[in-house]
Amino acid sequence: MPEFIPGLRLSELFYHEAVKPILEADFAGLEYSAALIGFGSEVLGFDTPQSTDHNWGPRLLLFLQDAEYPQYASLIDQSLSQKLPYAFRGYPTNFYEPGTKLLQAIANGPVKHYIWITGVGAFLKNYLGLNYHHPQELTVEE
Repeated sequence: MPEFIPGLRLSELFYHEAVKPILEADFAGLEYSAALIGFGSEVLGFDTPQSTDHNWGPRLLLFLQDAEYPQYASLIDQSLSQKLPYAFRGYPTNFYEPGTKLLQAIANGPVKHYIWITGVGAFLKNYLGLNYHHPQELTVEE
């Protein structure tokens, strides 16, 4: 097993060194944001080598504008699947799902990456239950 790299750092490096160059080459000018937010001990900086046993590895979220999501999500997914390296900093970039996502080394074929491609609005609605097209009014009960 490679030397442990905290997941936030691993994902940051993965984005800059592997994901971003693919996006710049194949989707020049596309506006997006990338982050590692949500679940996982690494999101809060609590990961340890034991954390690598599930839902951990070179991963991130890629946020597209809602209007561009339908046109680009599948194309980006396919591009990343075909062009990502099979390993990054010693960790496989391929995952399989026996109920939870686990790293799986492969030597050929498309990478089943763990890059969640989503629209900003869809993320807010699915993850937080918010619809940013309809501002929420907060009320305070006394």
